[in-house]
Amino acid sequence: IDGGNSSILLADISYVMTAGEPVKLYFVLPEGKYEGGFTFTANMTDGTTMDVTSPSTINIVRGQITKVKNDVSYRLFAGGAGTEADPYVIKGANHWKNMVRKINKDAKNYASAYYKLEADIDFKNEVIDSIHVFKGVLDGDNHTLKNAKIGDGTASHQAFFYLLNGTVKNLNFDNITVTGGNATGAASSAAVISAGNSSLAFTIDNCHVSNSTITSGPHDGEK
Repeated sequence: IDGGNSSILLADISYVMTAGEPVKLYFVLPEGKYEGGFTFTANMTDGTTMDVTSPSTINIVRGQITKVKNDVSYRLFAGGAGTEADPYVIKGANHWKNMVRKINKDAKNYASAYYKLEADIDFKNEVIDSIHVFKGVLDGDNHTLKNAKIGDGTASHQAFFYLLNGTVKNLNFDNITVTGGNATGAASSAAVISAGNSSLAFTIDNCHVSNSTITSGPHDGEK
């Protein structure tokens, strides 16, 4: 938990929960006024994360129990239901990572869903996993994915989307480094948006790439 100038470290908690289940946390704080509130991050066993932020200002009065009410239900995204009318809302790096993990591990429920960005996302030069197969619709709403690395030179066909069989639109990419590695018996490929060798139909509309570097390694037997 990060509370502005104060930090509180909680021990690991092992608890089995389901989507939508409320969670209550109780902790004691010294008397005072806390500006910036608190951010709670839960790391789930499937690799997804949940971020919840309290109100921006909290007053703790000595001898009084202060209840900070917030909705801390388990949420993968900032909102939405994954439908065309109500797409999943992506507002931060953890929301994006949750999308990638759910599509890769539960394609039946997430690969064909609708997603929409509501903010620019700065990955702060992290290595980001590729989406294996995307069949849904991702609307960037003219926001930007920036400062990300895709691939580490050990695997071929590296991009944000390994295979694209859906639609990516209105999305900008800035300062992206993509590194494809050696392939077995076939040439390696690398791209910012989609790199897989496929005859699947897809749409990329109004997407722009800037300040980015793409490197693709040779296949076996080449230099």
